[in-house]
Amino acid sequence: MHNFLVSPDRNNRSISRTAQDLRANPYASAVIWWDQLYRQVRIEGTVETASSEVSDEYFASRPRGSQISAWASPHSEVIDGLELLNKRVEEYELKYEEKAVPRPENWGGYVLIPDCIEFWQGRADRLHERLKFTHRESVWVQEILGPWCSVIRH
Repeated sequence: MHNFLVSPDRNNRSISRTAQDLRANPYASAVIWWDQLYRQVRIEGTVETASSEVSDEYFASRPRGSQISAWASPHSEVIDGLELLNKRVEEYELKYEEKAVPRPENWGGYVLIPDCIEFWQGRADRLHERLKFTHRESVWVQEILGPWCSVIRH
């Protein structure tokens, strides 16, 4: 089973709200919804700070514009306007012109280590199919859950 990586700003000066929440409660969930397929996956688990190696690898895989933006943007801080932000982007584009853009020290990931994954397949008759996999003592246990059916009567 693979883990999932999220990458909020970990700057000690101005830490992102997501990073603050994860430090206070290192348990999280993620939901992926496919509207056209009427399917959903929910992932729950503990969260750990990603290693520098994992953060470096992920940062290097991002488009160059995203890498420059990571340097230019004071993440989650109030800014005076986009003009300042655009000026900072230009400065970092010049600084790293024809060079690889290194990962900023404050930029790093958190790893969501799943202990529960639920697959949901919606049906028009509301008898949705739900498979839940729970990690217990080094083994993934599969369970079928009853659909959550809401009935509104007038």
